[in-house]
Amino acid sequence: MSGFDPVRELIGRVRSRWRRLVLLQSTVRAALATSAVLGLMLLVAAWTLRMPILLAGVVAAAALALVAALVWGFRPARDVPSDGRVARFVEEREESLDDRLVTAAQLASSSDPLTTVGRLFTQDVARRAAEVDPGAVVPAPALRRAGFQAAAALFLGVTILFASRTISSPLTAVTAATDPGAL
Repeated sequence: MSGFDPVRELIGRVRSRWRRLVLLQSTVRAALATSAVLGLMLLVAAWTLRMPILLAGVVAAAALALVAALVWGFRPARDVPSDGRVARFVEEREESLDDRLVTAAQLASSSDPLTTVGRLFTQDVARRAAEVDPGAVVPAPALRRAGFQAAAALFLGVTILFASRTISSPLTAVTAATDPGAL
């Protein structure tokens, strides 16, 4: 066991919780963006007067917009933060570390041997890192709230898709209202 194990473990656990939070937030962004695109597509498609060429154009534009919305929504989730960035994130939320965690993360990634002072520093940081709760850095209520928001945003998208089955063209409604034979 090296002196950096508690530091690496803390950084790994915080990174995992942070990435989960970012993934849930990205899901909300993507679901809301795709819901907006689907809603707009349905409104525009309802006014195409059932002309196949216009409807094909609307569907093609909507497909491109959906891909763009998904890419835009999940773009933050692609980023994998470095150990230094996670260490800085932890230090911003845990005042007891006093810029030590970033330095320890840099030392852990270095191939240079530690001096006596470096070993003492490492022991101090490892002791402090072992006392930090990753749940205090990325709280469970924040993860839970993001999960509920993601579920609600996905539910909105599914609701729009389900409701689209019953939407008819405005021309159909006008024709039905004025033509007694259409009923």
